[in-house]
Amino acid sequence: MEEIDTSEMTMGEILELRKTMGSKQFAKSVTHPKVAKLKGKEIRQTKEKETVSKRSYQLEKNAPEEVSSKKKPPKLRQVVEVPNTKKITDPRFNPEIGEFSHAAFDKRFDFIADIEAREKNILKKKLKKVKNAELKQNMHNLVNRIDQKAITRKNRQGIREREAAWKKEEREKQKDGKTAFYRKRGEIAKEFQQEIIEKATSKMSEHQLAKKDAAREKKQARKDKSSLPVRRNVF
Repeated sequence: MEEIDTSEMTMGEILELRKTMGSKQFAKSVTHPKVAKLKGKEIRQTKEKETVSKRSYQLEKNAPEEVSSKKKPPKLRQVVEVPNTKKITDPRFNPEIGEFSHAAFDKRFDFIADIEAREKNILKKKLKKVKNAELKQNMHNLVNRIDQKAITRKNRQGIREREAAWKKEEREKQKDGKTAFYRKRGEIAKEFQQEIIEKATSKMSEHQLAKKDAAREKKQARKDKSSLPVRRNVF
């Protein structure tokens, strides 16, 4: 059956025609030919666009080549392997970050002392129940470490207080017309540590002092031995 032109027919006439012809015959004579025409039109339009696009990219004679911004650049092949120059540095020793301040650190993180004190109490309670020798030793080491950190914090605070008192005294001298003398913090710290050692030594018994001297001599002997030149065997 030939193709039926429905371009000038109304919707009612088309529906009536479909009813008369039947769905299958209507599809063959009307629907399928229309769909084929539309597809052919789309294909022609696509081809025309591609032709125009190709022509626009064609270079004129002696004209400079224009690189498309949409085209991905080729990957550069690395002939020589370049080592990774990025270095991981400790922020404590990086001048760009700033100077580390123990006073600011202790003030900002003063809550750590309370946490460690609670942990110490928990560890001491657990120590009474633990029977494993290795685990017990590890727990003892943790308790000792917490104690040592607490002593270090206390000493730092004492050095800062002494330094502040010294500066205050020197400023008072300046008010009276005298020249101020500011000591180095290292000297104040050394003096403070020496006082702590002397105070601890004064509380020791003779037996404890003898034991301490023996340990110091043993440590010095090891140090002297390590500094001696190694004997070479001559064959």
